[in-house]
Amino acid sequence: MEVKDGSTVHVEYKLALDDGSVIDTNEGKDPLPFTIGQKQVILGFENGVKGMKVDEEKDIVVPAEEGYGVYNEALVQEVPKDMFKDFTPTIGQMIGLMGKQGEKLQAKVVGMSDDKVKLNLNHPLAGKTLHFHVKVVKIE
Repeated sequence: MEVKDGSTVHVEYKLALDDGSVIDTNEGKDPLPFTIGQKQVILGFENGVKGMKVDEEKDIVVPAEEGYGVYNEALVQEVPKDMFKDFTPTIGQMIGLMGKQGEKLQAKVVGMSDDKVKLNLNHPLAGKTLHFHVKVVKIE
């Protein structure tokens, strides 16, 4: 049996960046389950797992376009500091925001002035090539 559209697959993975630094792994934990075609994981990861069999291991390189997208300068924006009534943001802090359609957004505070806060709404992995080492543990 091999992974195909509609399969629920359970994988062990390790995620690294171009410099080899490991930024996420589930080694020593439960395998990650997801269903092919359900958009539960990034496209490049899902496509890389298709065709694999149980106990098969593989290195998958995912370009930014199939991962978390290219870095978009338009998503770095300044907002009035008085928008933050309940707390004072600090540089480097991740904050939750509400989008125009009520969607939840994450932004990183990347700068501040007397009356403005500069936010980066790009995903932290936007613009990055992702290097996965994957092992298929189970296919349903």
